[in-house]
Amino acid sequence: MNAKEAYEYAKYVLQAPWPEGEAVIATNAQYSYDYAECVLKAPFPQGEKIIATSSNLSYWYAKEILKAPFILGEAAIVRSATNSLHYAFRVLKKPFKKGEKAIATSSLESYCYAKDVLKKSFPLGEAAIATNALHSYKYARFVLGKPFPLGEAVIATNKNLRIVYRDFFPVKPERMKPRPAFFKY
Repeated sequence: MNAKEAYEYAKYVLQAPWPEGEAVIATNAQYSYDYAECVLKAPFPQGEKIIATSSNLSYWYAKEILKAPFILGEAAIVRSATNSLHYAFRVLKKPFKKGEKAIATSSLESYCYAKDVLKKSFPLGEAAIATNALHSYKYARFVLGKPFPLGEAVIATNKNLRIVYRDFFPVKPERMKPRPAFFKY
């Protein structure tokens, strides 16, 4: 009997936990998670080691099953920008330092991490944010509350965002380039 068969026997035939099949179920991350969620409706300690090999399942196990941090799975969670962001926002409800390197690889996740988790600038993710016009604009407006020079070049490629950005952050004399001496005033 394999993990799938053992899980399905517990879920569909017994419709109850099946201690005799748990060792087999614990050999597969997906079926270990499913067993915890659908059969036990509680943590499945025997399957946690294999669940901890999957970034996605580790995040969901922490959020839906443990409703608390899943320390064993954090090494896998940090392999994904999305899972690191959601783990910080929905599970830890605070910054997730271990996951910041992964988060900083994604424009969307960096912006959301700054806005929703840090509630301030995220310098490590600014290079990624600056690759996307919409995220650069939103980062300037909703996180920084001031111009985001690193993202201005990409914002300038989008006519609508360029206009709205200028409305919120008018070009001030100190940001204007000096005119050459030969320029006629």
